Amino acid sequence: MQISQIFPASPAARAGFRGGDIITQVNDEKVTDAQSFMTAIEAMAPGTKATFAVQRNDQPVKLTATLGQNHWTFRGQDEDFAGFDGMRGRGRMEEEYPIYALELEHNRRMAEQHQRMEQMLLELKEEVRQLREELKARK
Repeated sequence: MQISQIFPASPAARAGFRGGDIITQVNDEKVTDAQSFMTAIEAMAPGTKATFAVQRNDQPVKLTATLGQNHWTFRGQDEDFAGFDGMRGRGRMEEEYPIYALELEHNRRMAEQHQRMEQMLLELKEEVRQLREELKARK
């Protein structure tokens, strides 16, 4: 299964995956297409370390990644797509959802996540300000 794009700063990018990599095995299980990849990944619990055999520029590469919550999702059950996108050979997913639609949905979810993070940061800053005021008042 060939990966055509990895989102920067994604778990997949941090694990060392690159666009153009061809995943041939997950934990010594042969991967022949997107379905066999998804089946192997979905069988593992979040927090599991997985070893990937990858072909990169006709050279074998071993990569290890710790799977996150609802890892590697493309079926809409998580807040983001975790990094793998544009996989060739997705079969049914590719028929149901054109790649541009998946990318738009990913971008929409990332924007929502960014907004939630900004709101959390503002709330934390306010909490720190209040705590500093309380400390000043105690002195």
